[in-house]
Amino acid sequence: MALLTHDGFILYLMISKFQEFITEEAKWVNFIEQQRKVGAVTDIFSVVNKENGSQLGTVKWFGRWRKYAFFPNNDCVFECDCMLDIAAFLKKLMDKRKAK
Repeated sequence: MALLTHDGFILYLMISKFQEFITEEAKWVNFIEQQRKVGAVTDIFSVVNKENGSQLGTVKWFGRWRKYAFFPNNDCVFECDCMLDIAAFLKKLMDKRKAK
């Protein structure tokens, strides 16, 4: 999702491009809503590192649990604060869904 260069210019352009699409900002990550597929009834969000714009995973509906869940990309490592941001976003999505 982001390209690194020696001067960071392309990285800056990539992050700036997504600023208008950010659904929610947390301390360490941004959540970017993706376009729904035709006929889909639930939302999909990319979870993106705020520092460098790399995609860390996806938040989407997990039918067996009847909940939104986080699907991390391979080789991603998370610490407690980052996971709390993601968990809070999942809770917010479920609270919104239950309120309907």
